[in-house]
Amino acid sequence: MKSDEIEDKKVSTFSREAPVSGLHPIGSFARIKPLDSDRGGGAAAAKQLKRWEVSGTIEMDVGGRSKTFDHTNTVPPEVTQAEIYEIIAAPLVKRFMEGYDVDMICYGQTGSGKTFTIFGPPNSMAVASESQRKSGAGSGVDGIVMPEHGFLLRAGMEALSIMETLKSQGMRVALHGSMVEMSIQSFQDQSVRDLQKGLAVCFVDDNHHLQGAEQRELRSAGDVVQMAASVETRLTRGTRMNDTSSRSHCVCGLKLTLLDPSNGTGTCYIREWS
Repeated sequence: MKSDEIEDKKVSTFSREAPVSGLHPIGSFARIKPLDSDRGGGAAAAKQLKRWEVSGTIEMDVGGRSKTFDHTNTVPPEVTQAEIYEIIAAPLVKRFMEGYDVDMICYGQTGSGKTFTIFGPPNSMAVASESQRKSGAGSGVDGIVMPEHGFLLRAGMEALSIMETLKSQGMRVALHGSMVEMSIQSFQDQSVRDLQKGLAVCFVDDNHHLQGAEQRELRSAGDVVQMAASVETRLTRGTRMNDTSSRSHCVCGLKLTLLDPSNGTGTCYIREWS
């Protein structure tokens, strides 16, 4: 479906404003990939987008039959990386830094834009690394996060900013990050590989906890960039829809450790974001 045809199918106007009050325990968003960013697979696919509403309804033509799917929200193709971050990820980062455990999962078929949404286009992390290198090891966010960058780099930078506020309030705060990939294609033992340690083997224990992955302390923008850039070592292969399609599941975890001396007990809180 052409862009102008999709425009005519809209039912209401999409709001780019991020939610300002409250979060549902579970939320779902469907991001529509621009047709002109595809290698032709979308236009030639057996499943065609017929209609979508910003309220969440998507209608597909599947082999001549109409199927309807419902989501909490539908995000139009023209929404930018910065805008979709503010809509979906930024509220979760704020809750995480307030002490809530949160999870965010990006799922979809090959070539649907999962890696783009979380990280950005191919080699975008390398661009961030080069920008950070020129700025210096202790540099701030300015000049590092580009328009094309996705959730992870933006979330890490925002977490650092909130950490500085917490420290100014007398709290002792530490932020750590891990990056692993899980693949059934490249590893016969179906093990987990640590992207920050040269694909070293780690594993998931009987309690479904990740063991053996490096927990890198994130003190500066440079640390966040270095962690995010490790995604470039992921297993990728070309497909008919994507030259650098990810062939594994990537899991990034952030762990916040906060010591609040003001409550008289020196209580330590640990929260996790993945």
